[in-house]
Amino acid sequence: MQVEYPPSTAANELQLGVAYNLWIRGGAPRLRCVIVHQHGAGAQASKGGETAAYDLHWQALAKKWDCALLGPFYHVLGEKTDTSPGASELWMDPRLGSDKSFLKALEEMSVQSGHPELNTVPWVLWGHSGGAIWSNVMTMLHPERVVAVFLRSASAASFRFDWHVKRPGFRQPEVPAASTQSHHVQRRREGKTRAWPTPALERRWGGRAGHLPGIPHQGSTDWFRP
Repeated sequence: MQVEYPPSTAANELQLGVAYNLWIRGGAPRLRCVIVHQHGAGAQASKGGETAAYDLHWQALAKKWDCALLGPFYHVLGEKTDTSPGASELWMDPRLGSDKSFLKALEEMSVQSGHPELNTVPWVLWGHSGGAIWSNVMTMLHPERVVAVFLRSASAASFRFDWHVKRPGFRQPEVPAASTQSHHVQRRREGKTRAWPTPALERRWGGRAGHLPGIPHQGSTDWFRP
């Protein structure tokens, strides 16, 4: 099942086109949650979102726990991570419209699928790189909906949105979390470029975040298949 939205011209709505692909096993009973597989930043990474909901390993995970599997696919036009036309920050910061678009898609698919509980069940968020940033921020915005989050190779601290710097009281909710620090991050630490402080996430989550070191930043999702 798919719902798709064109780019909006409204200032407070998503300025990118997006498609949401949803998988629910045939004959599924009442769903227990929605597993969200969120791709990373850039046009190349966004291609992974086009097929995320059709990955047999992720489908097996969703089937095991009576969950739906959702793969958002943002129609990014380049590799920039800023708010220029077609760039990734337009969706990476949910407050710029991807939050509203996500909720709208769940509402529409709850009707189309015959599973009205899609509109109310909890979320399990998995995100890579820019998708991890998105997942982290969504956990802050909707702590009542997120029951677990896996942040691969990034966190909200990786990308210093103004709201994050100016609102130190905007803290992580108490949900189970896991994070990774990739080789890519480690190389940044050894060089002169700014590091992505994934370990700092553990301190901010009060020790509730697991840490899996030594994972390539780019590469196969075999590392994270259930």
